[in-house]
Amino acid sequence: MGKILAAECSCGYSASVAVGSGRELHGIVFEFPHLCAGCSETVAADLLKSKVCCPICNSPSLKIYGTQEHDGAKKKSWFQKLFRGSDEPVPTVVSEYCYNLETTFEIEDRCHPCPKCKEQTLKFSVEAMFD
Repeated sequence: MGKILAAECSCGYSASVAVGSGRELHGIVFEFPHLCAGCSETVAADLLKSKVCCPICNSPSLKIYGTQEHDGAKKKSWFQKLFRGSDEPVPTVVSEYCYNLETTFEIEDRCHPCPKCKEQTLKFSVEAMFD
């Protein structure tokens, strides 16, 4: 099941981006939010394409929002994932596993770089789910 995230910043910037894919394109498409340096937009790039690039300007200058953890990486316990070395838990907005890449992609509930004002003020929230 895919998700639509709302990306909003206090400067007024907003965008909607997809995570994962629906049933019809499962295993063929896996989208995840990126910051495009070419067009200064928050976009959903398909990570299963041979060349990952911006769907708006076709630039390969993308920076993924969030983190990625490969299956072969040393697994962290639920306690380590929840607290990450601090006293405050770090909740995630979205956590999606891609079977083709054998990788879990996550976006934490914290501020991210905004493509418009360039500040760490962009927040993500789940807007909808689709199948």
